[in-house]
Amino acid sequence: MKKYIIICMTLLMHSAASMAVDLTTEVRGDYEGKADSLEYCLIENFLNKSKGTFWATPKDVDRNSGNIYWQQAHAIDVLVYAYERHQRKGNTEVATQYKTYIERWFANHGNNWNGATWTNPYTDDMAWIALAIFHMGEALGGTKYYRTAKSIYATIAQRKKTDEIGTYLPWTSYEGAGPNACTLSPSCLLAVKLYEYYGEESYLEDAKAYYDYLINSGITHSDGRVEDPPLTYTQGTLAEALRRLYAATGTLDYKTKATLYLNYAFT
Repeated sequence: MKKYIIICMTLLMHSAASMAVDLTTEVRGDYEGKADSLEYCLIENFLNKSKGTFWATPKDVDRNSGNIYWQQAHAIDVLVYAYERHQRKGNTEVATQYKTYIERWFANHGNNWNGATWTNPYTDDMAWIALAIFHMGEALGGTKYYRTAKSIYATIAQRKKTDEIGTYLPWTSYEGAGPNACTLSPSCLLAVKLYEYYGEESYLEDAKAYYDYLINSGITHSDGRVEDPPLTYTQGTLAEALRRLYAATGTLDYKTKATLYLNYAFT
């Protein structure tokens, strides 16, 4: 309440130009504080600091953290973003500590239940993991992260199947598995990011094919739902893939659909 009173007093006391500056500062400060608090809670409750990997429950109270591979991808992605924020702000000590955690996570293969490897039978797991590792390359530099993401995608691409609709990825390597948006969306984004980095046309063609399958199979819907039930992370992942496809090709449909899927998620 005090913060809002201060904002109101500021608005009354300053010119229009000053108001914009002061209000922007207040809002930015509020989000910085939230970010600090959330990343602190994530690290102190869920991060195994010695390994850099994450537990399923605070401090691993249920002792059942071995089969959360795709969640590892999402959690480490948050930490990579936090690293980038502190590095940008000049918080060198914090950024260095976060970098250490990220490198430990990488050295421990994200606690993959399938052993000291990045692959397992679940295609969506590997797509999420490869996206997080690619992000490490963007944040930390060094080709090893990009090479690893490329290697994981090579395993993913070996699972491609073709039917009367087009080319898709089954959500697992087990016999009889079919396509879904939680696999095709992150794989589409991964393929287009690999295309941007390596410039190999095969990645761009894969990304286009995955999107075409989502559209032509009826997995996505004209009202903006990406699969049923619509999941926010899948909506966002496909929208980002299409934003990048639009940048790479100039095809307006990608931009239109990206907007549609994001607007559905927001509303």
